[in-house]
Amino acid sequence: MRAARRVAYGGLRSLRRCGTLPGMSTITEIEAAIERLPVSQVAQLAAWLEEFRARPRAKTPAVYADLDSLIGTWHEDEDFDAAIRAFEQVDEALWK
Repeated sequence: MRAARRVAYGGLRSLRRCGTLPGMSTITEIEAAIERLPVSQVAQLAAWLEEFRARPRAKTPAVYADLDSLIGTWHEDEDFDAAIRAFEQVDEALWK
């Protein structure tokens, strides 16, 4: 079945390249394209979507939006502090 999908997808890509099948980038465009499909193809699409949803997903690593995960990891860095101080200095001669 995967080989058939690859062949079908390759065929769709070639149709898209020659302009026969326009690209779809919005939900509305996708819905309109699905509505134009024959019932048998809609059933195949629905079965494929169910199979896709049932596939096991790789767990994504936790992404922290706060700094709680960094507690206890801070250390002084004189070079960094010196760079920040140099960055914060305003050269008034450049303003004239």
